[in-house]
Amino acid sequence: MKKILFFIFTATQLLQAIEIISYGVDGKNYNTDVVIHQRNPVVFFEYIEGYVVKNFEIKLSSFSSGLISGSTIWYVNQTTTSLNTLNNITRIEIPSTQIGLKVRTTYYLMITVYDISSTSVTLTDTFFTTLSAAKLEGNIILEVDYKNPFSPKMGETTQIRYKTNKDTQIKICVFSISGKFIRSLVDNIALKDMVYTVSWDGKDENGVYLPSGIYIVSLIIPEETPVTKLIGIVEKK
Repeated sequence: MKKILFFIFTATQLLQAIEIISYGVDGKNYNTDVVIHQRNPVVFFEYIEGYVVKNFEIKLSSFSSGLISGSTIWYVNQTTTSLNTLNNITRIEIPSTQIGLKVRTTYYLMITVYDISSTSVTLTDTFFTTLSAAKLEGNIILEVDYKNPFSPKMGETTQIRYKTNKDTQIKICVFSISGKFIRSLVDNIALKDMVYTVSWDGKDENGVYLPSGIYIVSLIIPEETPVTKLIGIVEKK
């Protein structure tokens, strides 16, 4: 009886479209901070465990109607393999130089995922390529991209980019130069090879502006040596 029930559940599951948990470019959808300087951004989709992906298509266009008309600048039709999929997350690099991605530009994305019964789900997305001077070399990266030093009381923020070499829980924290904890900026999962961006407004955990000085931002990964950078706060008059 248990075997029959299991068979009925599996057959019903295969008639349903694959359920996508998350998707987008560099860790999220509608991403406005996609860095293309010195790298290829990563388009991804994550599906619920238990489904089997037959194949997937990715279309990229420089205008929204291009996804329907076929005016694409990049097209992929692949199956999931051990090279592009880990933990039910499929990742494909967008060849930014090859197809001529430009900074400060909006791009339109369509992802269609098919299961073994040829049932499909289609997702659409946009992303915006940001201007960046961050040095994104190495497996684990933490860079303060621009506005360093910066003046929070003048409305300035600083941009912090980070990347890991594995799917893992990470933290981005700010400390005083003496090592006192100031604020947590990030505490979540980071996916391998995706460049993330977080802004800091120069405030502590209580929303209070910090005084002028040098502060430490730290990328903390379990079983790894923390990576740190210095950030300066100044008061402009």
